[in-house]
Amino acid sequence: MPLAARDDQFTLRGAFAERLNLAGPRNSVYAFLVNAETLLPLVPGVARIVAHEQGAYRLVFAPVGAAGLQFILELELRVSGDGARTVTLASVPTGIPPLEPKGTLGDFGATLILTDQGAETAIDGNATLTVVDTIPPMLRRMPRMLLERTTSLAVGKQMEAIGRDLMRNVAAAYPDWRKNHPDA
Repeated sequence: MPLAARDDQFTLRGAFAERLNLAGPRNSVYAFLVNAETLLPLVPGVARIVAHEQGAYRLVFAPVGAAGLQFILELELRVSGDGARTVTLASVPTGIPPLEPKGTLGDFGATLILTDQGAETAIDGNATLTVVDTIPPMLRRMPRMLLERTTSLAVGKQMEAIGRDLMRNVAAAYPDWRKNHPDA
């Protein structure tokens, strides 16, 4: 879903890369992560999750700020996997407008790659986010490149925090899930 900015819009970008080791076999960790209803509630900052058709979910985040701006990010995502080692969270095309009045749809992609590490499973997570938003009137005289760099720096820091906190949430939730799903 490519996003292109009009003259009155600017693009914010962010990314994260995190690693986590979990005590447990890869097939069990995979089963835990590939389940959208298990994984998506662990994403930090999400105010609500709405299930849509064909396995897509709308994640509505609590309002976030960047460079004195505030917006509500929404992502229309699907969680999928390759059956063994890779779990993907990716934006899906949608005709559904933002659910919040000031909501902005983002383009998101994340990959969780699982690797056997003896009795543990390593999870290498990488994600990117792109959001196109309208330039507020008070900032329209600012050079677009400066505005995008400043806001992308702030969004990048927020994405790093989300990645770190997501991995912490996964590490905290997985042991209980594994106790309840010993055959996974």
